[in-house]
Amino acid sequence: MKISAFISLLLACICASASAFTLPTTQSGAIRSKSFALGPVAGNGIEWDEIVMGQGRRILPGDTVLCYYVGSFTSNDGGFFSKDKQVVFDQTDEDQPFQFVVGKGNVIKGWDVGILGDLDGDIIPMKVGGKRRLNIPSKLAYGANGVGPIPANQDLSFDLEVVLEAKHTGYCMMIV
Repeated sequence: MKISAFISLLLACICASASAFTLPTTQSGAIRSKSFALGPVAGNGIEWDEIVMGQGRRILPGDTVLCYYVGSFTSNDGGFFSKDKQVVFDQTDEDQPFQFVVGKGNVIKGWDVGILGDLDGDIIPMKVGGKRRLNIPSKLAYGANGVGPIPANQDLSFDLEVVLEAKHTGYCMMIV
Protein backbone atom coordinates (compact mmCIF):
# COMPACT_ATOMS: atom_id res chain seq x y z
CA MET A 1 0.00 0.00 0.00
CA LYS A 2 2.77 2.44 0.85
CA ILE A 3 4.58 1.76 -2.44
CA SER A 4 1.47 2.37 -4.54
CA ALA A 5 0.79 5.62 -2.66
CA PHE A 6 4.38 6.71 -3.30
CA ILE A 7 4.08 5.86 -7.02
CA SER A 8 0.77 7.76 -7.24
CA LEU A 9 2.34 10.80 -5.58
CA LEU A 10 5.36 10.61 -7.87
CA LEU A 11 3.17 10.39 -10.98
CA ALA A 12 1.09 13.33 -9.76
CA CYS A 13 4.25 15.43 -9.33
CA ILE A 14 5.56 14.46 -12.76
CA CYS A 15 2.23 15.28 -14.43
CA ALA A 16 1.98 18.60 -12.60
CA SER A 17 5.51 19.62 -13.59
CA ALA A 18 4.96 18.45 -17.19
CA SER A 19 1.83 20.58 -17.49
CA ALA A 20 3.73 23.59 -16.08
CA PHE A 21 6.55 23.12 -18.60
CA THR A 22 6.39 25.29 -21.70
CA LEU A 23 8.60 25.21 -24.74
CA PRO A 24 10.86 28.24 -25.18
CA THR A 25 9.25 30.72 -27.55
CA THR A 26 10.13 33.96 -29.27
CA GLN A 27 8.47 37.24 -28.34
CA SER A 28 5.94 36.65 -31.13
CA GLY A 29 5.00 33.28 -29.59
CA ALA A 30 6.60 30.99 -32.19
CA ILE A 31 8.32 27.90 -30.75
CA ARG A 32 12.10 28.23 -30.81
CA SER A 33 14.06 26.18 -33.28
CA LYS A 34 16.08 23.27 -31.92
CA SER A 35 18.69 23.53 -34.66
CA PHE A 36 20.60 26.38 -33.02
CA ALA A 37 22.07 26.77 -29.55
CA LEU A 38 22.46 30.54 -29.13
CA GLY A 39 20.21 33.14 -27.57
CA PRO A 40 16.78 34.31 -28.71
CA VAL A 41 15.29 32.95 -31.93
CA ALA A 42 13.21 35.26 -34.08
CA GLY A 43 10.03 34.11 -35.78
CA ASN A 44 11.92 34.14 -39.10
CA GLY A 45 14.40 31.56 -37.74
CA ILE A 46 17.39 33.85 -37.14
CA GLU A 47 19.08 33.12 -33.85
CA TRP A 48 21.14 35.95 -32.42
CA ASP A 49 23.33 36.59 -29.45
CA GLU A 50 24.39 40.09 -28.42
CA ILE A 51 28.07 39.81 -27.52
CA VAL A 52 28.69 43.54 -27.04
CA MET A 53 25.92 46.13 -27.04
CA GLY A 54 27.08 49.02 -29.18
CA GLN A 55 27.25 52.48 -27.61
CA GLY A 56 26.91 54.41 -30.87
CA ARG A 57 23.94 55.40 -32.97
CA ARG A 58 21.36 52.81 -34.02
CA ILE A 59 21.89 51.48 -37.54
CA LEU A 60 19.10 52.58 -39.90
CA PRO A 61 18.08 51.38 -43.38
CA GLY A 62 20.20 53.10 -46.01
CA ASP A 63 23.21 53.57 -43.73
CA THR A 64 26.56 52.51 -45.11
CA VAL A 65 28.31 50.44 -42.47
CA LEU A 66 31.83 49.13 -42.02
CA CYS A 67 32.01 45.82 -40.23
CA TYR A 68 34.31 42.94 -39.46
CA TYR A 69 32.95 39.42 -39.72
CA VAL A 70 33.72 35.72 -39.78
CA GLY A 71 31.29 33.52 -41.71
CA SER A 72 31.11 29.77 -41.09
CA PHE A 73 28.85 26.74 -41.35
CA THR A 74 28.69 23.33 -39.74
CA SER A 75 29.86 20.47 -41.92
CA ASN A 76 29.58 16.73 -41.47
CA ASP A 77 30.90 14.27 -44.04
CA GLY A 78 28.07 11.88 -43.19
CA GLY A 79 30.24 9.08 -41.86
CA PHE A 80 29.08 7.09 -38.86
CA PHE A 81 31.92 8.30 -36.61
CA SER A 82 32.31 11.75 -38.16
CA LYS A 83 31.93 14.82 -35.99
CA ASP A 84 30.47 18.17 -36.94
CA LYS A 85 33.09 20.78 -37.69
CA GLN A 86 32.89 24.49 -38.29
CA VAL A 87 34.07 25.51 -41.75
CA VAL A 88 35.06 29.18 -42.12
CA PHE A 89 34.10 30.19 -45.65
CA ASP A 90 34.83 33.92 -45.47
CA GLN A 91 36.18 36.60 -43.15
CA THR A 92 37.42 40.16 -43.24
CA ASP A 93 41.04 41.05 -42.77
CA GLU A 94 41.99 42.81 -39.57
CA ASP A 95 42.60 46.16 -41.25
CA GLN A 96 40.01 45.95 -44.05
CA PRO A 97 36.40 46.02 -42.84
CA PHE A 98 33.57 45.12 -45.22
CA GLN A 99 31.46 48.07 -46.39
CA PHE A 100 27.85 47.87 -47.56
CA VAL A 101 24.53 49.72 -47.49
CA VAL A 102 22.17 48.13 -44.96
CA GLY A 103 18.62 47.24 -45.98
CA LYS A 104 19.14 47.53 -49.73
CA GLY A 105 19.70 43.85 -50.54
CA ASN A 106 23.47 44.21 -51.00
CA VAL A 107 24.02 41.27 -48.62
CA ILE A 108 22.01 38.18 -47.71
CA LYS A 109 18.60 38.90 -46.19
CA GLY A 110 19.70 37.44 -42.84
CA TRP A 111 22.40 40.11 -42.50
CA ASP A 112 20.00 42.99 -43.19
CA VAL A 113 17.47 41.63 -40.68
CA GLY A 114 20.17 40.66 -38.17
CA ILE A 115 21.57 44.21 -38.17
CA LEU A 116 18.41 46.31 -38.59
CA GLY A 117 16.11 44.17 -36.47
CA ASP A 118 12.79 42.75 -37.60
CA LEU A 119 9.25 44.09 -37.72
CA ASP A 120 8.05 41.65 -35.04
CA GLY A 121 10.52 43.05 -32.51
CA ASP A 122 12.17 39.64 -32.07
CA ILE A 123 15.58 41.07 -33.03
CA ILE A 124 16.68 44.45 -31.69
CA PRO A 125 18.56 46.78 -34.06
CA MET A 126 22.33 46.93 -33.72
CA LYS A 127 24.19 50.06 -32.75
CA VAL A 128 27.62 51.22 -33.90
CA GLY A 129 30.29 49.41 -31.91
CA GLY A 130 28.08 46.36 -31.38
CA LYS A 131 29.19 42.76 -31.76
CA ARG A 132 26.64 40.07 -32.53
CA ARG A 133 26.60 36.40 -33.42
CA LEU A 134 23.97 35.42 -35.98
CA ASN A 135 22.82 31.95 -36.98
CA ILE A 136 20.94 32.43 -40.21
CA PRO A 137 18.68 29.75 -41.71
CA SER A 138 19.37 28.89 -45.35
CA LYS A 139 16.12 30.51 -46.53
CA LEU A 140 17.56 33.90 -45.45
CA ALA A 141 21.02 33.11 -46.83
CA TYR A 142 21.62 31.41 -50.20
CA GLY A 143 18.78 28.86 -50.03
CA ALA A 144 18.74 25.98 -52.49
CA ASN A 145 21.38 27.66 -54.69
CA GLY A 146 24.44 27.59 -52.47
CA VAL A 147 27.41 29.75 -53.46
CA GLY A 148 31.10 28.86 -53.81
CA PRO A 149 32.08 26.69 -50.84
CA ILE A 150 28.62 27.04 -49.24
CA PRO A 151 26.43 24.00 -49.99
CA ALA A 152 22.77 24.35 -50.98
CA ASN A 153 20.29 24.68 -48.09
CA GLN A 154 23.09 25.46 -45.62
CA ASP A 155 22.45 27.42 -42.41
CA LEU A 156 25.20 29.99 -41.82
CA SER A 157 26.82 31.48 -38.71
CA PHE A 158 28.37 34.94 -38.55
CA ASP A 159 30.29 36.77 -35.86
CA LEU A 160 30.07 40.41 -36.83
CA GLU A 161 31.07 43.76 -35.44
CA VAL A 162 29.78 47.09 -36.75
CA VAL A 163 32.66 49.52 -36.33
CA LEU A 164 31.45 52.58 -38.21
CA GLU A 165 28.45 53.85 -40.08
CA ALA A 166 28.28 56.56 -42.68
CA LYS A 167 24.99 58.42 -42.90
CA HIS A 168 23.92 59.41 -46.39
CA THR A 169 22.82 63.00 -46.85
CA GLY A 170 21.28 64.43 -50.00
CA TYR A 171 24.62 65.51 -51.46
CA CYS A 172 27.43 63.54 -49.93
CA MET A 173 28.33 60.80 -47.50
CA MET A 174 29.11 62.06 -44.03
CA ILE A 175 31.03 59.86 -41.55
CA VAL A 176 29.44 60.14 -38.10
